[in-house]
Amino acid sequence: MADGMPTLPLAGIARRTVVGCRESGEWLVFDADEHGFHNPRGLWASPPELAFVGDSFVYGSCVPTDANMVAVARRSVPATLNLGTPGSGPLISLAQVREYLSFLRPRVVVWCHFTGNDLLDVRSEMQHPILRRYLEPGFSQRLIERQPAIDAALEDYVARQLEPVLARRARAWPSPGDVLVLRELRKAAGLSFAAPYRLAPTEGEFAVFEQLLRQARGEVASWGGQLVFAYLPAWEAAPRQLGEGESLRSRQRVGLRTRRIVREAGIPFIDVAERFAAEADATALYACPGCHYSPRGYALAAETILLALAGDAR
Repeated sequence: MADGMPTLPLAGIARRTVVGCRESGEWLVFDADEHGFHNPRGLWASPPELAFVGDSFVYGSCVPTDANMVAVARRSVPATLNLGTPGSGPLISLAQVREYLSFLRPRVVVWCHFTGNDLLDVRSEMQHPILRRYLEPGFSQRLIERQPAIDAALEDYVARQLEPVLARRARAWPSPGDVLVLRELRKAAGLSFAAPYRLAPTEGEFAVFEQLLRQARGEVASWGGQLVFAYLPAWEAAPRQLGEGESLRSRQRVGLRTRRIVREAGIPFIDVAERFAAEADATALYACPGCHYSPRGYALAAETILLALAGDAR
């Protein structure tokens, strides 16, 4: 609740120091901007040239704040805004376009799609009563004008709910049952069995994805901007256990379907995954197996997107 109204924030607390994760090297530490996003303060004062929406790979998880993809792009295009939020999916990206970018009206909005889980995020996002409403044209929570109330609600949530949970987790040990069946050891060794069919998007989820992409394209076009789609790769490894081969084939089929939906919607497509695959040692583009990108990976993603924008996105 914020201002006595059910509210779903789409970013963190404004003007707070954030300490994030690290997967190699330094911790992620930064001061959040005026609306709780991962940007230097002051960028909201004038319309940006570029704006990025997406999940933790846009946010810049687990690397120093100056090494993430958007920070690298900002060196070439200073007026570049980062609306990435960890754990977000396509419906949250649509919500951010409407709640924030419709006021700023950037020339180009880069919709970053992480192949590892973004389509599956639609499944959980559609369960949220507020997020579902963003499929209704014009629906808004008016977040940009309610920042003080949202900050107060988030501060209360952290103090009352999040801090006690984190304190308990810091003291937690695996249960006796987990120890007896070596569940934690199997997980660490990558031996939890895959469920390829459960992880495949349904026809209904593909339809929602197409619908929200077309809405986002239309909203950006309404202020004279252009929406482009950047296809970000996930870590891929050779199958090692039962089910992983079919999981890989399922992800490949989903990738082909995603490309077709984007192109049929008339949205320019930037294939960052193809660029990563062309590297002699693609593993160096990730901080660790199954992790976020390394600084080198984030830099290559930014370079690929900027080169496409400078020419013609395919």
